[in-house]
Amino acid sequence: MLHVRTFSFDGQLLTGFASFSHDFPAPPVILNPRPVDDEERAGEVVVSTTDLLIQWWDVRETFDGRPVRITGYEVIVTNDPHTQYPRPDPN
Repeated sequence: MLHVRTFSFDGQLLTGFASFSHDFPAPPVILNPRPVDDEERAGEVVVSTTDLLIQWWDVRETFDGRPVRITGYEVIVTNDPHTQYPRPDPN
């Protein structure tokens, strides 16, 4: 059971309990591009976007080990603006 707290449109506090029935899949095992083992050096790794291939093992279990059938995956590729990449010295 999940304890739920929220507010109505007129500002009244609403509370209750809800059964949480979603199956959260375990994270996938990434095969390609090969994950970086050393997080301190992760910013030094450059992955070419030319012919980029992303591969992972199918996820068949939830976080708690129960079987799950995944019907689709979503791959999100970002360029994190907060990550500092080494830049060549312009001089």
